[in-house]
Amino acid sequence: MTTDKMEPRLIERVEASQRREMAAAAVGPEPDRARHPVIFVLDDRPDTSGDTTDRSAAMTDIAEQMRNVASPVVTAISAESDQQGQLLPLARSVRAELTASEIDAVAARDEVTVVVSDHRDRVALLNESTKVIELDETVADLAKPPFTATGNQITVAVVDSSATVAETDPALFGRVKDAYDATGGGLVGGSHGTHVAGIIASNDPVYGGVAPGVQLINVQVLDAGGFGQPSWVIDGLQ
Repeated sequence: MTTDKMEPRLIERVEASQRREMAAAAVGPEPDRARHPVIFVLDDRPDTSGDTTDRSAAMTDIAEQMRNVASPVVTAISAESDQQGQLLPLARSVRAELTASEIDAVAARDEVTVVVSDHRDRVALLNESTKVIELDETVADLAKPPFTATGNQITVAVVDSSATVAETDPALFGRVKDAYDATGGGLVGGSHGTHVAGIIASNDPVYGGVAPGVQLINVQVLDAGGFGQPSWVIDGLQ
């Protein structure tokens, strides 16, 4: 397997599938090879320096650029399997459902930088997602003077529903240094804003945030029902 280009989660899934296939073949007919939904991320980025005032035209231009870049990968997918690759222009990627050997063959192309799993999965909890983004390794790299990898002396504005719940949440106690209501309805507890604040700054020993040392500013731009107006967001950003 071309493991140097495959995300760890995908490697685990493919290897587990291969073990099941070997076990099944040992006691009966050889099973069909499992197909895995994968996304091949390409090396080239589209040129977005042109006129972007016409969003539809800009999107069409990006799609055309990526279609040309992805052509060798799409062709490789068709050559290795009976699948047609699905172009994902904004993500400069191509999606397909392939066997392990087919994934290997396509991943070996120079145009492919990384292969990620597109399996349906449950949303990762903070203690899992921080591993996926290699937070520990990043912290180790950044925790060198003059940087503070925990976010000490940094302030982050959470522009969302209100994070007032965070002011009394044990995992975020003392982190909210200021608050602003752009809705005109008064600050009200918002679960989503508190959740976002937790992703950033939670100091819970299990569900820790990515920067537990930061201070937060609670900027409420959505009301208690989750509704908002563009002018509220603009006001909150200003």
